[in-house]
Amino acid sequence: MVEAADLRVYPDLHPDAFTHDEDRAALAVLRDVPGLDRLLKAISGSTIERAVFANLRHSAIRIGPRQYPSIYRMVERSCRVLDVPVPETWLIGGYTVNASAFGFQSYTIRLYQGLVDLMEPEELQAVIAHEVGHIACEHMLYKSLGALLGEMGGAVMGRLLGPPAELLSGALELAMLRWSRAAEYSCDRAALLVVDDAEVVARTLARLGGSSLRYRDELSLEAALAQDARYSADNSQLDQALLGLAQLGDTHPEPILRAHAIMDWSRSAAFAELRAGRYPTRSSVRERLLRPQIEGMDTCRACGALVPTTRNRCPSCDCHRSAEVQVRCACGAVNDRRWRSCRACGAQLAHLLGPPEGSSS
Repeated sequence: MVEAADLRVYPDLHPDAFTHDEDRAALAVLRDVPGLDRLLKAISGSTIERAVFANLRHSAIRIGPRQYPSIYRMVERSCRVLDVPVPETWLIGGYTVNASAFGFQSYTIRLYQGLVDLMEPEELQAVIAHEVGHIACEHMLYKSLGALLGEMGGAVMGRLLGPPAELLSGALELAMLRWSRAAEYSCDRAALLVVDDAEVVARTLARLGGSSLRYRDELSLEAALAQDARYSADNSQLDQALLGLAQLGDTHPEPILRAHAIMDWSRSAAFAELRAGRYPTRSSVRERLLRPQIEGMDTCRACGALVPTTRNRCPSCDCHRSAEVQVRCACGAVNDRRWRSCRACGAQLAHLLGPPEGSSS
C-alpha cells in the first residue's frame, strides 16, 4: 500500500469509471421491478434510518480523530482517493467478520470487532475502501433497502406496501440479490483504487473465504487462486449451473471468484487508463446530460425533459430552471425548493431548505 505522501487521488471521479458491467445490468433489472419506486419512497421517508443511528449511539463506538484514530485515517484516506464526503464510522463489538454501509439520507459505515482483529492494517484499509466504494458508486439507496429486507424481510414490505407486498416480494428479492452480488465487484475495484495493490485486495478477499488468527501468516494467495483455477478447468456445464443455483440466495459472490476478478481488472487497459488520470468525471457527465440537443431548448435537471429557454419552469415537472431555486437530495436527484419531498426517492427535503431564492416564475 502506498504512503500518504504518494497517494494517488481521483478528483471528481464518476462511478462509471470503475462500475462493473454486471452491476449496471443488474441495477437496470432491479429498477424495472414493479412497485420498487413506491417501496423506496416509503422507506426513505420513514423513521427507520433514525432508529438505526440512534441504536448505534447507544451500542457502538463512533470512530473519529480521537477514537481509534488509526482506523479513522483509513476512512479519510478512502474518501480522499474516491472524492466523497467522510461518513460516520462505527465499531461494533462481537466477533462477526463483517462490515457494512447504510443510510438513505446520511451515510454510515459499520465495522465489526471480529473483522478489525482478523485483518492486517492494509487489508482493513481495503475493506474500508470497499465500503466507501458503495457511497462513491451511489449504491446507498438500494444497499440500505437490501439490508432492511435482509434483516426484517416481508415485515418491512407488508407494513409499508400492504397487500401488494406479497406479490412483489419474490421478484424484488431475486432482483435485489442479483444486484447485491454484482455491486460487490464494483466496490472491490474502489478498494483497489485506494490501496493501489491488487494482491492486497485479493488477499483480503481470500481471507474472507477462510482465515485464522493463530495461523494468519500461513494464508497463501497464490494457492487460493490456483485452487479455483483448477476447479474451473474441470468444471462441467452442470457444475456451473449448480453453482449458479447455489448462489441465488447469496448477497455476495464467492470470495475466491472476487479475488480472481480483481486480479484480472488490475491487468486491464481500463484500470491503466483510470490510474493514469483519464476517467469520466461527475462534472463532465453532468454537463453532457444537461447539454441542449435542440437550439432554443434546455434540459430539466430534475426530470430530463426538454424546456424552452424562454420558460423559467419545466412544463413536465414544474421545477424552476435556475440552480438558485433548486436543491439536491442525498440520493443525487435535483428538486425544486418548493417541494417538500424528493420526486425521485420520496425523502423529506425540509432539512436541506433555506429561504427560497429567486422563486418568481
